[in-house]
Amino acid sequence: MIKISKTEKKKNTDKTKAKTTKNPLSFIDFKKFIKKDKNKIKKQKPKDKKMEKINAVITGVGGYVPDYVLTNDEISKMVDTTDEWIMTRIGVKERRILSEEGLGTSYMARKAAKQLMQKTGANPDEIDAILVATTTPDYHFPSTASILCDKLGLKNAFALDIQAACCSFLFGMETAASLIASGRHKKVILVGADKMSSMVDYTERATCP
Repeated sequence: MIKISKTEKKKNTDKTKAKTTKNPLSFIDFKKFIKKDKNKIKKQKPKDKKMEKINAVITGVGGYVPDYVLTNDEISKMVDTTDEWIMTRIGVKERRILSEEGLGTSYMARKAAKQLMQKTGANPDEIDAILVATTTPDYHFPSTASILCDKLGLKNAFALDIQAACCSFLFGMETAASLIASGRHKKVILVGADKMSSMVDYTERATCP
C-alpha cells in the first residue's frame, strides 16, 4: 500500500480546483443551459419566411370563329361520303373555314385575344407573356405569338409558339401556370388557334373530312 502525504493531497485538490475554475459550468448547470436555449429557439420566429405557393387562375376567356361554315352535306357533294358516315366515325357536323385571302392563324388568334382583353379590361402594358398553341403558324419565322404581340400592342410581353399537335394547348396551360407559379410573371395570355383548311384538301378523299 502506498501512503499519500498531506502535501500531496493538497496539491491534488489544488489541481481539481484549477480544472473546475477553467470550466465554469457544472454538468447540471450545462443541462439547464441547454434547456433554456432550446426554449429560446422555440419561441423565436424564423427570420426568413418560406415563400407562399402561388397558384395560377383563369381570369377570363375569349373566342373567335370564322363566319363561313362547311357542313357534311356540302362535303358529300365534293367527295364520295355522307353525313352519317362522317358522324359515326369522327363525330364532326360542321367546320369553320377562314376563307378570306391572305388571312392566317394570327388573324383568328388576335380576334380571340382582343375580345379577352376587352372583357377583362386588361392593360396591354401589364401583360407579361403571350403563348400561342398552334400547328399551323403563319410562318416558320417570326412566330405567330410575336405577330400577336405587335398587333395587340403588348410592349412588355415575351412571345412563344408551342407546336405539339393536339397536345399544344395542354402544354400551353402547363407552361402558363408555371410562369405564374414562379412569381416572376403575373399576367399571361394563352391562345389556341389553327387554320386547318390551309393543310387539308376537302376535295381529296384521303385528307378529308
